[in-house]
Amino acid sequence: MNRRELEMWSPREVARLLSLLEAERRYYQEIMAAVPSGTGIVGQDGTLELSNRALRTMLDIDPLSEGNPHIERLLPSEHLRAAVPRMLAGSLTEPVSELSMRPDGRWMRYSIRPFRDWDDFSRMEVLLTVEESTEAANQARASAEAELEEARERLTALPACAWDLDVATLRFTMVDGGTAEAMGLDGESWREGADFWGARVHPGDLARLKGYWELSLRGAAVRSCDYGTPVRSGHAMRLRDYWTVIRDEANQPLRVQGLTMDITPEYEIARLSSQGERVEAMHDLAGRIVHDSNNLLMILSGYGEELLHGLPSDNPLRGHVQEILSAGDRLSLLTSRLAASTRRDAEPESRPVVLDAQLEEWRGSLAALAGPEIVLKLVPGAPGVATSTDVGRLRLGLELMLRRAIPAMRDGGTITISTRLDHREAATAAPEGALHHAAYIRLEIHDTGRALHPDARARLFEPNLGGDAASEEMARFYRFLREVGGDAIADSDYQSGTTVTLFLPALESAPDSAVPMQTLAAPAPPAPTILVVDDEDGIRALMGKVLKREGFEVIEASSGEEALEKAGSYWGAIPLLVTDVVMPGMGGIELASQLSQARPESRVMFISGYTGQASLASAQLARGYEFLQKPFTLSAFLGKVRGVLAAAKAAGSGA
Repeated sequence: MNRRELEMWSPREVARLLSLLEAERRYYQEIMAAVPSGTGIVGQDGTLELSNRALRTMLDIDPLSEGNPHIERLLPSEHLRAAVPRMLAGSLTEPVSELSMRPDGRWMRYSIRPFRDWDDFSRMEVLLTVEESTEAANQARASAEAELEEARERLTALPACAWDLDVATLRFTMVDGGTAEAMGLDGESWREGADFWGARVHPGDLARLKGYWELSLRGAAVRSCDYGTPVRSGHAMRLRDYWTVIRDEANQPLRVQGLTMDITPEYEIARLSSQGERVEAMHDLAGRIVHDSNNLLMILSGYGEELLHGLPSDNPLRGHVQEILSAGDRLSLLTSRLAASTRRDAEPESRPVVLDAQLEEWRGSLAALAGPEIVLKLVPGAPGVATSTDVGRLRLGLELMLRRAIPAMRDGGTITISTRLDHREAATAAPEGALHHAAYIRLEIHDTGRALHPDARARLFEPNLGGDAASEEMARFYRFLREVGGDAIADSDYQSGTTVTLFLPALESAPDSAVPMQTLAAPAPPAPTILVVDDEDGIRALMGKVLKREGFEVIEASSGEEALEKAGSYWGAIPLLVTDVVMPGMGGIELASQLSQARPESRVMFISGYTGQASLASAQLARGYEFLQKPFTLSAFLGKVRGVLAAAKAAGSGA
């Protein structure tokens, strides 16, 4: 408005206009004074030029004593203070906000934003807004703390211990101590400030674990590793660490966040399953070797006997033949020892037994077996818990464990036999997996003697082909444990000795232990026709030749299917079936079962170098049978045949 225009206004009009402006100013001042948020204007010199009552109250501003305070004193952080001159200069056009707590505990939200007065050509100013946020901050804090506590409870409920690690010092900066204690970890090794390696890792695993960590910190993809812990109170754990390396912008490691889980049950199942598969594979291989070797020995000895029988007494070749037969006898002895380590014993006579009470009953005799130089301790931990087992074989197994431990304790020591109930919290859906029951009695035999060599420990329950009697007994005892639903595992440490753990299924309730006896059917009257079945042509021909020479009628067959076909077309009675047990296609047990349905008068004589008599009993045949183990002499074969036929004749005549 220029001078000419102003001269057109009368003094009264000017006064009226000023009055309106003053009223409008007071109106807006009253509005700003009533606003609960503190509001102020920061000028070009950085001082607070205008402010409402709320702002002065919130920031403790006394305009009478300090005039217009500088913004440096009012803003709580360097971040906000540095933003003001940039806004006044026009280089920062976006608002900036920050939540901060004052010394008196109140939470304030500071907001600054640039603006121009009236038009685009006026000077730049900064609008400061301060809001009381204590209640909202407390609510947010309470909500965050509740969520954090819930997350902690969820983490604590998991079988895992969370921790943080300082890369520079390799010490824990945070450890979930409650979970570590619940997992049974050593409190001194699992606490804030403890050395990451310290005493928490088994010395035998320490070097390998450090190597994996060095690779991970250098950027390799290694993110987990499992390891053993030192033995505490006779027990060791298997742990698995999962970790994430937090890195800076230069890809240098700053810290590590990790999680440790107890994988001891899973590790045990994996070891037991692997051990069981390995032992069964060795049994199968040994059985095949025994079977095929016995067939060859039969041919060697049988034709050797025939050759010796046909030579005159003064023939010099008789000595050579006798040497061949002697070598066959020695080879037969080796094969017999191999067969002994793979042959199944009789079916276990299992019955319910409270294990702790039974061990207490054996305490005196087991201590006597250990001898005066060795202290035998019994630590029962499964009171009243029963298992179904063959008590006699279990007793022999315990004695076997003691006899194994005693030579390793020449200077004396302690053998501790302890029990505890083990509820299996880990399972596997693999059909070959071990420990399928929900609960087991864990029977541990711990000695303080010399540790087992790792190879000896790994092969403790394997059949030692051609080894000593003790190893054969150990293999048979292990097979017995597997048959009753249990298992066994061995651990050995040079610091603490050796622990052999037997797993026996725990019974929820004692089952009826009475087993009804099987009634044998009466045999049919004897007849001179014998059906001989064997897939080995040489053995079958040899048996047929000997039987024919003794006056028997012989029907020969190379398989179970061929034997049934020939028996079906034969017009007379067949009082005796002589059959190999293991044959391609239909085996001897199935053949005997089907033949007995069509010819109930036929007795059965099994021959095999692979399957023992106990396995035939487990087949639950409907009638009696006899068994002859390969290799056998021709005289023994003929004696068994005559004995079977004589027994059948006596039974038929009522003698």
